[in-house]
Amino acid sequence: MNTLSVSNDELVLENERLKVMLAELQGEPCRSGNEARFYQLMRLAAIPMSHVDKEGKILFLNDQFVETFGYNLTDIPTLDDWWQNAYPDEAYRGWVLSTWNQAIQDSIQTGNPIRSEEYRVTCKDGSIRDVEISGITVGDDFMATLHDRTPIRQAQKELGISEQKFRTIFDYSTVGKSLTGADGTLLEINQAFASMLGYTVKEMEKISFAKITHPDDVAESKQLVQDLLAGIADTRRIEKRYIHKDGSIVWTLVSTRLLRDSQGNPVYFITSIDNITPLKEMMAQLEHSNSELEQFAYVASHDLQEPLRMVSSYTQLLAKRYKGKLDSDADDFIQFAVDGANRMQQLIQDLLQFSRVTTRGMPPEPTDTHAVIAEAMKNLEVLITEKKALITTDELPDVKADKGQLVRVFQNLFSNAIKFCEASPPTIHLSAEPNQHMWQFCVADNGIGIAPQYFEKIFQVFQHLNSIKDYAGTGIGLAICKRIIERHGGKIWVESEPGKGSRFYFTLPRKE
Repeated sequence: MNTLSVSNDELVLENERLKVMLAELQGEPCRSGNEARFYQLMRLAAIPMSHVDKEGKILFLNDQFVETFGYNLTDIPTLDDWWQNAYPDEAYRGWVLSTWNQAIQDSIQTGNPIRSEEYRVTCKDGSIRDVEISGITVGDDFMATLHDRTPIRQAQKELGISEQKFRTIFDYSTVGKSLTGADGTLLEINQAFASMLGYTVKEMEKISFAKITHPDDVAESKQLVQDLLAGIADTRRIEKRYIHKDGSIVWTLVSTRLLRDSQGNPVYFITSIDNITPLKEMMAQLEHSNSELEQFAYVASHDLQEPLRMVSSYTQLLAKRYKGKLDSDADDFIQFAVDGANRMQQLIQDLLQFSRVTTRGMPPEPTDTHAVIAEAMKNLEVLITEKKALITTDELPDVKADKGQLVRVFQNLFSNAIKFCEASPPTIHLSAEPNQHMWQFCVADNGIGIAPQYFEKIFQVFQHLNSIKDYAGTGIGLAICKRIIERHGGKIWVESEPGKGSRFYFTLPRKE
């Protein structure tokens, strides 16, 4: 077997020969040694670069130049061709040429590098780029680097637009706004916030937040800041009282967000302040009014009980003693009186229950729903047996509720499902599924159904959709259910079609 021996010098010569061949194939001048290495560095540079000789011939354009501007040596073999293409506006081009010729001359004489102003350069595809050109003369040649500032200028433009939008929203918002540094320094407030407290913006800038914050709310405000800085939340919302310039209290809903930089360091807090004083005053008036109405309903119902018991007792005594001894009309009249007295008693009992939902309720606590269902069904045992009703349930979750009131909810829904059913037997199914931080229950039945236009009406007091003769009741049961569910922070609604049964939905807080 023959062995081919090649010296290191021969390998170097062969490598240079291949470089020359490759350069010729690419249409570039043949270079070797230090010059070749220099051009290789230029080719790999991340910014556009060019080399122009003293005659204005462009000797080299690197890859980044071609990629950025689209021109290659065929498009712009000379510097004049570059000026023609990059600056099509003659007046502008003339100014650029005179400026650059002077700069090059100064560089040749002083040896100092050139750093230009920014120019708007036209690329081969017609797009415009903002370019800053730097260069240095080497003998009679000129080496240039072109710094593309377009992304920076575009970002600055977008930032300016964003700043203008922010400024418009901040300054002209009807909601109070404040901007505070991460160290607690007040940076800005808007006119709406200052006016809310009776100050001018200039006056507010000289006042500490501690001075205008109600003393009882200072601790919670500090805790809000600490929670945001600790990363417990990005945004916090609290009710907060400020002190007006005239000394009065201003109730506000404060929503604060902490903005951080790209490294996660806190930069500043931006806060929105809504004046809820009128709402607070209205709520206080409503609570006072509701309290008076509840007290009135309770007293009225309680005071009606005794005379009504007397009426009921005597009408029942009349029915027992004189039924069949007078004419048929008298018997009917007595029965009407008895029925009316009984209905009035039931109505008063339901009104008492309705008025006591908020005043006599127990604090919500973890409650076994299956135990609640068992108690409701025990209370309805006679009705369930008489109508042979079938009540089934899925596996039910524990909830946070007032057990006694929840029994009343299921008892009312079950009794309605049985009462308003013409099928035999009445069938009721109870299920539950998670709904965000609540449990959503569904009581489905095979009853007579409800038309859509009555979906809201049935939850109002004293609303009857059917004849009292056919379906007894006071029309308060569902109103009580609604009030109980809303007291627990949930809501209740119905889905139904006439003749196809009903599905009553309501939500209750989870046990946690």
